[in-house]
Amino acid sequence: ALSHTLLAVERISWAIDWLRSREVNIPLSQEDRLCLGYAALFHDIGKRDAYSEDEEERVHFYHHEDFSSQAAEGIMKRLRFSNLLREKTIHIVRNHMRLLNLSRETKETALKRLAHQTGEEIPLLVIHTLADKEASRGVLSLQRDEVVENHCLRLMELFRQEEIVRPASLVRGKDVMALGYQEGPKIGEILDHIRKKQVEGEIRTREEAIILLREKFGLK
Repeated sequence: ALSHTLLAVERISWAIDWLRSREVNIPLSQEDRLCLGYAALFHDIGKRDAYSEDEEERVHFYHHEDFSSQAAEGIMKRLRFSNLLREKTIHIVRNHMRLLNLSRETKETALKRLAHQTGEEIPLLVIHTLADKEASRGVLSLQRDEVVENHCLRLMELFRQEEIVRPASLVRGKDVMALGYQEGPKIGEILDHIRKKQVEGEIRTREEAIILLREKFGLK
């Protein structure tokens, strides 16, 4: 609804102040602030296309974030937004449900993966999530609020860990090719798997990465 969208825009300042009250200070450039505003405006724009009803006439908006990001990208291209602002905004819109969908039982490894995948945009995603949550009061319970807030704070803690957000490569394409693989997409998939295990803390050294590489991907 338009009222929720406008409230989400308004609550951006609240989210920044809330984080500051928890000693989480996020320096924001003018472009960051524009990104937050546009992401709030666009984040639910695709709900109309995602609308569905089940057999009990309950309304759903499955994957509306995908429809929203596609619509937002089209609008921002037509209006000639800068590539950087458009890419950052689309990233937030596409991922805006990820923190909201996490449960109290979400494992630390899942949060680490999210932190790695979101990277430098973690602060913007956290601010947007808090603003969106606050604009949904009455829909979310206070207990649910606490879960979202705790995950947001934890994600900001992970943002400060280089080995999670920007991990150094333990192995490279040549290490995979040494196992007999030809240059191609498969090498990228294998490296992504190794990096995932690195982010989750299962491997920490090049030696451990090589062992995993040989055990899991060695050609028979």
